[in-house]
Amino acid sequence: MKLTIIKNDKNDLLSRSEVIAEIDEKKIPSREEIRKNLSAKLNTKEEKIIIMKISSKFGQTKNIVQARIYDNEKDLEKNERKYMIKRNTPKKIEKKENNNEESKEKGE
Repeated sequence: MKLTIIKNDKNDLLSRSEVIAEIDEKKIPSREEIRKNLSAKLNTKEEKIIIMKISSKFGQTKNIVQARIYDNEKDLEKNERKYMIKRNTPKKIEKKENNNEESKEKGE
């Protein structure tokens, strides 16, 4: 994935950087992939990055990403909405746990 940072503005009042990046990829990458690439490019932890929006135009391979990178996790919790934090946290795999419970109930 080719990630290019277009704009990186510092917002001192909210203790964050507001980033606009361009991704050149045939398919739209997941938020988790974008967070990993942004953290590597900007030398920050993935936990401090919130992906606000991923937009693409039909027929083009370029995607525009709007992200917020906080100075610390405390400010992130204070300033971001809960649904955005939940949207940007990686999902845990629960299928294996459910399958194991079903097999125990069947006596296998």
